[in-house]
Amino acid sequence: MSAGGRPVKEENMNKNDESVISSTALEQRARVFFNESLDNTHRHTDRLFANLMAMQWVAGIAAALWISPQTWIGTTSYVHWHVWAAIFLGGAIAAFPIFMAWKQPGRPLTRHTIAVAQMLWSALLIHLTGGRIETHFHVFGSLAFLAFYRDWKVLVTATVVVAVDHFARGMFWPQSVFGILTPSPWRWLEHAGWVIFEDVFLCISIRNSLREMFDVAMRRARLEGVNVEIESQVAERTAELTATHQELKASDQRFRLLAENIHEVFWMTDPVKNQVLYVSPAYETIWGRPCESAYKSGNSWREAIHPDDRLPVREALATKQTRGDYEETYRIIRPDGSVRWIYDRAFPVRDEAGQVYRIVGTAEDITEHRRLEEQLRQTQKMEAIGTLAGGIAHDFNNILGAINGYTELAKLSVKDVAAREYLDTVLRAGNRATNLVKQILTFSRQKEQKRVSIQLQTVLEETLALLRATLPRTIEFRIFLAPDASTVLADTTQVHQIVMNLGTNAWQAMKNRPGRLEIKLKNIHVDATMAETHLGLRIGAYVRLSVSDTGHGMDHATLERIFEPFFTTKEAGEGTGLGLSVVHGIMQSYGGAITVYSQPGQGTVFHLYFPAYVGAAPAAVTAEASIPTGQGQSILFVDDEEVLARLGKKNLEHLGYVVEAQTDVIAALNFVRSHPQQFDLIITDQTMPGMTGVDFAKHLLQVRADLLIILTTGYAGDLTTEQVRDLGIRGLLLKPHTLHSLGTMVHQVLAKNSRAPFGFEPNL
Repeated sequence: MSAGGRPVKEENMNKNDESVISSTALEQRARVFFNESLDNTHRHTDRLFANLMAMQWVAGIAAALWISPQTWIGTTSYVHWHVWAAIFLGGAIAAFPIFMAWKQPGRPLTRHTIAVAQMLWSALLIHLTGGRIETHFHVFGSLAFLAFYRDWKVLVTATVVVAVDHFARGMFWPQSVFGILTPSPWRWLEHAGWVIFEDVFLCISIRNSLREMFDVAMRRARLEGVNVEIESQVAERTAELTATHQELKASDQRFRLLAENIHEVFWMTDPVKNQVLYVSPAYETIWGRPCESAYKSGNSWREAIHPDDRLPVREALATKQTRGDYEETYRIIRPDGSVRWIYDRAFPVRDEAGQVYRIVGTAEDITEHRRLEEQLRQTQKMEAIGTLAGGIAHDFNNILGAINGYTELAKLSVKDVAAREYLDTVLRAGNRATNLVKQILTFSRQKEQKRVSIQLQTVLEETLALLRATLPRTIEFRIFLAPDASTVLADTTQVHQIVMNLGTNAWQAMKNRPGRLEIKLKNIHVDATMAETHLGLRIGAYVRLSVSDTGHGMDHATLERIFEPFFTTKEAGEGTGLGLSVVHGIMQSYGGAITVYSQPGQGTVFHLYFPAYVGAAPAAVTAEASIPTGQGQSILFVDDEEVLARLGKKNLEHLGYVVEAQTDVIAALNFVRSHPQQFDLIITDQTMPGMTGVDFAKHLLQVRADLLIILTTGYAGDLTTEQVRDLGIRGLLLKPHTLHSLGTMVHQVLAKNSRAPFGFEPNL
């Protein structure tokens, strides 16, 4: 072919005054071939993405069912939130693109829909990993796959989605996309710039590919014209054969140029002789072996296949290659011992008699793709924390509300000092459970905890009492807590979480045998030498918490990975690999550090360094302010939980109000419609069968516009203060509420009868 794209045979035919093929007709025919090829490419890529999204969805569901099918609260099990997230969230992203690829393959709308969906996958991954830079590479990989369409407009759609996502979340939720709380307002431009940078090269690649496709179409059209010309002009057969030979030679050169510069291995074999006829240079890069070894022995490439994969590959070679459906994924072992994943495809080439005389195929290194799939499954584990917390918060807080509320009522009627102390202990445990629910919810949303000045001795004594009751009696406890240990800035619930985590790990290391668990707390000064040898420590005063056990210990390889997320040495079902990574993250957020010392058979010692707090000591607990009482005002208390409805009635009656309790929201609404002036205030739960508290409030305000309403809920979820304010609701009270918090809010709402809402507790 000449530089201008005109066949050499046409130049040789200039002497012929009656040319059979006109350039216009040739170009039109080539355009037909080109459009057919491009349409086939679009349809094939649509099916590729549809299969990819379907496989990702099914794999996500299978992984969730295999890894964490259930979760436990005490002795009760629930379907783990991984399953629901894999089903609904994955299905929501994949469903419409799959439908479009099935119903309208090859359409522009289909490929733009797929581009949007693929970028949404990237946005979801970036969000789940807290904006880690590694997951941003999913965007670049997705753009590379979208380039298979050979349509630059698809890249524009994908780039716009990425830019809008980074801009919006960068402005309003930067931590979910950049991993930091306060980024530069222009940082999204930097990320968009990298995407555009890749787009430029992809567009160049698309342009070159389209040119190559058109060249192929032109060659096909010319060959078609040559056949006609050969039939009509026998006298020019020699010239035609010469021209065809030259074109084939050029085509062979182009083929070799293409085959030797792609990342996949292109190969060709003779199935009869079991001989490798051609293998591209990428074989040396992927297999780590010279191409000459493949030419010398047709079985040499198989010898590198992992022993566990050889049998299925051998069976596929014997049955599928000649049928045309050979498509296998297997592992190979390189000479350096590294393992690579290979995606191998093959297609038969038949002669005029229909017999297979050549097998051609490609082998692609998909090791990185497999690694990304594994990372996706691991990040889905982290997402479970948030879904689980939101799912159980409402019911669990209702239970805590009943426990705490009736305990408070019992205290009011019990005079015995010992009994009141027992009830105080129950209340403290209930409050601890309440704080733990808030802690789980806050941690799942990756919010920074509020730290206060605390005495670690007090928190440790309470936590160790619970830990001692949890572990078997075969574990001996040795506790040494220095009474003069300095105060620290920390969150009580997180300290409780740290100790329970380390204590449980220690017990599992000493499982099925007697052992000793030792906890020490003392002040320590970190000098320059110690600060240099301990990452994260600075010169100054610290409080060191040491947790040691006499378990089986750990080797050096385990110690190097012990704080990695999802790394665990436990059997399947005994741990998620999150515990120590969470402890490590908490200590880093405190400005402290955690170190570990262990040897096989010698047990393990963890040292946790809390920076000593030089501010004021924690204030002593003072008696709670007196609870405001009522003056006989009439209140309707609505909650579908009968236990909570009775509790609300008793609490409010104790405070001097006239209370009507109702567990049926529909009946309550009908009663108010019949007696619109009877109640001064209505307190309603949010989550009830038949009607939500918000809808109930809307109907109530239609009956009587000045009616005072307080909304209670065990889990606010997406319910915001602005939404409640706009509805005219006067207060939002989160469960489990105490007698004091209930009485205070009721008094405030009744005392300040205005449209401006007040007394709102923060959402969980």
